[in-house]
Amino acid sequence: MQQINLSGKSRRVRVGPSFRKIVNSFFEADIENISNHYEKIANAYMVSNGPRWTATRLKAYYDFATRLVLELDTKAIPFCRMNRNGIPRDLLPMIPFLKSSNIRNRRACLTLLRSYTQIYCQVSDDTTTITNQNSAERTLGEFEQYFDIIIARYKYFLKPFINDESMFQTSKKGPNGPALLNLDKDLKSIESNGILQTIMQMHEAVEKVKVGQSKLEVSLKQDLYPELDLLVFETDRLKSDPRPVRKQGVIDHVRTMSEHAIRFEPNRYNKCIDSKISFIAEGGCKTRVIAIGDYFTQDALKPLHKSLYRCLNKLKTDGTSSHNRISKLVKSKTALGGYVSSFDLTSSTDRFPIFIQERVLSGLYNPEISSLWRKLMVDRDFSVGKSSIRYSVGQPMGLLSSWAAFALTHHITIEALALKVGKPSFKDYCIIGDDVTIFDSEVSKEYRRFLNHFEIQISESKSLESWGNPCSAEIGKRLFLNGQEVSPIPRDAIESAVNNYLLVPNLIKVAFERGIVSNNLPQPVQDVWSEVFPKGNKSDKIRTLIFYPLSEPQFKGNSEIWRNFSVHLVKGAFDEIKLAYVKKRAQSLYMNELNNIPNMGTLGLVLESEENPDISRHPFMSLLREYRGVCGSIFIGISTKGLECSDLEKLPYLVNPMVPSFVRRSHQIEKVRSSLILKTFEKLNIESKES
Repeated sequence: MQQINLSGKSRRVRVGPSFRKIVNSFFEADIENISNHYEKIANAYMVSNGPRWTATRLKAYYDFATRLVLELDTKAIPFCRMNRNGIPRDLLPMIPFLKSSNIRNRRACLTLLRSYTQIYCQVSDDTTTITNQNSAERTLGEFEQYFDIIIARYKYFLKPFINDESMFQTSKKGPNGPALLNLDKDLKSIESNGILQTIMQMHEAVEKVKVGQSKLEVSLKQDLYPELDLLVFETDRLKSDPRPVRKQGVIDHVRTMSEHAIRFEPNRYNKCIDSKISFIAEGGCKTRVIAIGDYFTQDALKPLHKSLYRCLNKLKTDGTSSHNRISKLVKSKTALGGYVSSFDLTSSTDRFPIFIQERVLSGLYNPEISSLWRKLMVDRDFSVGKSSIRYSVGQPMGLLSSWAAFALTHHITIEALALKVGKPSFKDYCIIGDDVTIFDSEVSKEYRRFLNHFEIQISESKSLESWGNPCSAEIGKRLFLNGQEVSPIPRDAIESAVNNYLLVPNLIKVAFERGIVSNNLPQPVQDVWSEVFPKGNKSDKIRTLIFYPLSEPQFKGNSEIWRNFSVHLVKGAFDEIKLAYVKKRAQSLYMNELNNIPNMGTLGLVLESEENPDISRHPFMSLLREYRGVCGSIFIGISTKGLECSDLEKLPYLVNPMVPSFVRRSHQIEKVRSSLILKTFEKLNIESKES
């Protein structure tokens, strides 16, 4: 298969001085000797055995160390030199840390052992988890009546509803290249294989059950806000039309665009595909398999996708939107003692039967929507190189609604199995996607039996079971022991902060959420940045960001950098800076629209041609209108209500359709926020000197 570009990705393990200093400052643990040892053995293995073997071995060491930290029985590592006590010899220098009575030493060592995620390999093109059949019958059998009861209960309490959502917008690539620039190719690929017909049927089904419009659209009245003339949001003249009519209008527009495009690129539609499998290299030599579907399928799935996530957000036992909420639940449960089992499923969306998920959606919505959902998800061929495959058991992660449908079905599965063993109102569990922690031995046993029945594999190396003394759990890569969180700091959070000082507050917030630091920051955490960033004035800027008085949480320390400015003054200045930023972004969009989007390819040639077609229906124009609407909404909110800094998260950054959005959106938001805080501080200082 095609080799991927690993430039910028590490082929060796580095434990640099910045990493050591940061770990030492957060945990007050000197890891220099063990970090040198770890780096030495890791890179020796890289030379002798290669990166993939090394990543596997170092991951096994981390899993072994995790069980030591959680005070659980350990499991022997195959083909590994062990001492008489069953400890890998490579880990012997770290045992005093891993078994220390000081939990901070344990966490520091685990943070070091997570360094295997630095290693990247060429991807594996194994698709057997997608294509392998299972021998289980495609029926719930003995579990059916319990599923039906819980599904009905969920429908009653969650009251799922579907909105007529706005157009699907993305900066990611579709099966034929950047999605918004290749709509015509996507359309060509689905016109003759039945997918387009199913898409239109889904729009019609949504039209029948929709309860309202998306709340993203905002209208600004010039008579109330005359200074916002450049922010006036163009209300879509078609929004009063039924959803199928609007979608047909977009399709007709794309067909017209394709007639123009073929003049510039005669062979443009020779090799169009509607779906493909993409392999993404991740740290630790993992390969993430992602399904990529055509734009029009994603647009049809968006209303259901949004609805399912609204349902998940209502569940107190779900951590999809907030891992911290679940961490509080797990800490309280492990503090009480008792039975705990933590499961991690292998290739969950690939192997969890889609017929169960279809049954759940049928009960929550209606049979028509669930049937059309299944067709859009799996009644298609996914290209893999020069061949193609189909999902034989599960459904494709990557298409909208995939993860949410699986997660909601996972909840219903746990509660149905609890009902089966005589626990009708069971809530002693929590779920983050394919991670589940169950606080009941009977339900846990039935859950394992259910998984075995449908041949859904458990990752035993990541799964834990404890019976109360000690009481330990793992979920979402976070570890808990007897009411305490003992998780390491994620290696990527440290690396991101070292690579960009604007993300240092994010690292400190992660440490706060995991109980590593409190609101009163230890002096070492305050001082370490002058060593990590010795040049320039970055350490001063970092202190400015850390102690920003409007942060949630507000961190305290010896720094008096904001002491001359009242909270009221800071808030007013920040709102003013934020207001200018929002207005500038909206004005830029309104004035320039498509002109500043680089490398628009054939679409750009069509737009510049003499026979320039009406592009008002093009989804890219919808993206711009939607963005201006959000900008306008925030602008009014800041102007009239003085919104808090957290409201900045409502402002999406403008996507460039030529750039895959692999950069984490949370990091983009944090960088913008940090930049605005520094501008606020500069503004206040200038005004203070002038006065």
